[in-house]
Amino acid sequence: MNRDPLAESELQRSARDAVREADGPVTSIRSAIRGLDGWKLRAFVASCAEHVAPAFKLLASATSVPIFERALHSAWAVVTNDEENVASSLQLISRLPEAAVDDSHRREYYATLAMEVLENALRTSCDQDAHDSADLACCLAFDLYASFDGIASGSPNMVIDPKSPPPKGALESAEMNSLSNTLSILREESGRRDDIGRKCESEAKKSAQVLLQSLPALIRQRYGK
Repeated sequence: MNRDPLAESELQRSARDAVREADGPVTSIRSAIRGLDGWKLRAFVASCAEHVAPAFKLLASATSVPIFERALHSAWAVVTNDEENVASSLQLISRLPEAAVDDSHRREYYATLAMEVLENALRTSCDQDAHDSADLACCLAFDLYASFDGIASGSPNMVIDPKSPPPKGALESAEMNSLSNTLSILREESGRRDDIGRKCESEAKKSAQVLLQSLPALIRQRYGK
């Protein structure tokens, strides 16, 4: 399926709705995104994509993973190089088979969520409303981590009332801490753009290990294999 990479999907709208009325740290993070511009905004959303990369790599088809990895590399490259062409990466991942998956009973469903985080990270470099794409990438990342918390609690298909959400699980809490740390780096550290970008990437890869270490057991719990 060749999906329009600039169209907001039902999964994306649901993710945004799920955290739209959240209080506390999530709201603070989403508000802080509005204070980032240019390469710092792109570094933030690349971090979101890096955090969810383990879900794609473990749940997507083997042939899709190299394309995802190249697109993720492009998301980081544009942090330090304004001339990086992300449009081709957007087109490539929009053609992946995971783009057609919207059934949460399929393994690829969570890979689709991860792919949509990356799509919006890339859109931040080419959309007129970059902050909206960044906000959506953030919401999708939170939604993915919350979904895995749901699996851990034994309720993978629970319907969440955004006005009265359940307590945050360990994975979603870890994601909040990771994104808060990224914001601190981008707002408080001085130095060369390249150095700060590389630090964000290094920290994001470390943070992704939390999900990577948890996923095999969660996949077995959800799908029995």
